[in-house]
Amino acid sequence: MATFGPRFGLGLDRKFSFMLHAIGSVKGVTNLRLTDKRDLDVAVTDNGTTYEMGYRLFDQLRRDANRFDGRAQVSSRKKKIQLACSNLLTRLDSETFPLSLFDRSPDDIADAIGGTMINKKLSEKDRAAVAGLAASAVRTSIKSQRIGLVKLHDEIKLASLDELIDHMEVGFPRKWTELQWQKLFETNPFIHDMAFNVPVLLVQRQAHVGGKVLNGSGEKIADFLFTNKLTDSIAVLEIKTPGMELIGKKEYRGSVYAPSADLIGGVAQTLDQIERLHSNIYQLQAHNRQHRLEAYGIKGVI
Repeated sequence: MATFGPRFGLGLDRKFSFMLHAIGSVKGVTNLRLTDKRDLDVAVTDNGTTYEMGYRLFDQLRRDANRFDGRAQVSSRKKKIQLACSNLLTRLDSETFPLSLFDRSPDDIADAIGGTMINKKLSEKDRAAVAGLAASAVRTSIKSQRIGLVKLHDEIKLASLDELIDHMEVGFPRKWTELQWQKLFETNPFIHDMAFNVPVLLVQRQAHVGGKVLNGSGEKIADFLFTNKLTDSIAVLEIKTPGMELIGKKEYRGSVYAPSADLIGGVAQTLDQIERLHSNIYQLQAHNRQHRLEAYGIKGVI
């Protein structure tokens, strides 16, 4: 690829061979020419046999490569020192030589990822590390990286919604049972926020709203019991399968159809649960002190 000779120099330093490997992917190119043309970054000339690169771009790549190598050497040296200390000193006397982790260099994560080196083929271990790092950095980054965190939050919601749609497309034709739908709602908590239009906290699944304790015996059971994260007010959610009829089969009057008996029953059931929660709120508060329960404006969703 490179031209050798007294007039053209002795080729590239071996540590810059990554450029030659990339350029070698261009079919027909056998030569590399560096030019000082200010308006040129890269081009293929001489009938497709020569790859021309502006010296400014070459110098930028050279500097970046040297910086990567330098930081890699520093990181490698730190890891070797830690390996030696932990095995040769800490093993000998852990009190005198306690185990200590080496300090991470600033921007090393940004350099590792890079602006254009994001690999979509992440392993599960990589994905877990990325998710863990993002979760641990949220509180310390909210002020300086608010826009990025908002975008991350939006992406998570969109990804969760796509996954939910996929699950629902599986559940509809298979005629999932009410229990299966309950499990889907439980594992996708963002649905609850969408249903009540406010952020809610799941308190109890299969909550006994007529008894003393939410997870004990009671006369009436709600599929899900929530509290509003802002007001602590209670909310109940009843799950019905997609196969439940919404409209009655018989015409009521003038092409008007009444709700089906199942829908009317579901509404009556939810209203009854709300009434019982209102009536027993003080008893529930007394026997469920681990939860903050209020009855300011109990909501019910089917």
